[in-house]
Amino acid sequence: MPKAYKLYSNTEILQRIGKALKDRRKFKGITQEEPSFQTGYDRGTIVRLESSGKDSLVVLIEISRHLDMLDSVVDAIDR
Repeated sequence: MPKAYKLYSNTEILQRIGKALKDRRKFKGITQEEPSFQTGYDRGTIVRLESSGKDSLVVLIEISRHLDMLDSVVDAIDR
């Protein structure tokens, strides 16, 4: 059964996205510095995205791509 994300606040959704990125990065054994280096964003941007989910959608796309999560992100939108 799909979750009713429409009931979540924007902040809660952003935090869930950030946590998913952080969990995937840790699962893959990747430090915050690696996606920072690979995407050109500073480590602070990665920290901010993982902790609050607050950053641009471009950053979300690029970090998702680096962590091999982009298909999941786009698939979730296409549902």
